[in-house]
Amino acid sequence: MVDVDGLALGNQLKLYGRPGVSAVVDIGATMTKVSVVRDGLAQLVRDLPSGGHACTTAIAAHLGASTDTAEAIKINPGHALDAVAQACEAM
Repeated sequence: MVDVDGLALGNQLKLYGRPGVSAVVDIGATMTKVSVVRDGLAQLVRDLPSGGHACTTAIAAHLGASTDTAEAIKINPGHALDAVAQACEAM
């Protein structure tokens, strides 16, 4: 069986989700896929043309750091949590 990415996310909720409204968000490097399911039926499926790489780039610019350093900070922000939040919100 072959399925569209967003619908495949929703189908996972059919199998493993709870009754009511649930969402699955898949944040990739360059794309974010969102699927909202209500009682097993897809209500919203969207592909957004932004992902984790844009956030890494924003953190690097905000902190004046390399992308490798920014990626490490994104994964484990520690004391830089506020700066990471500010950088990603400003995207």
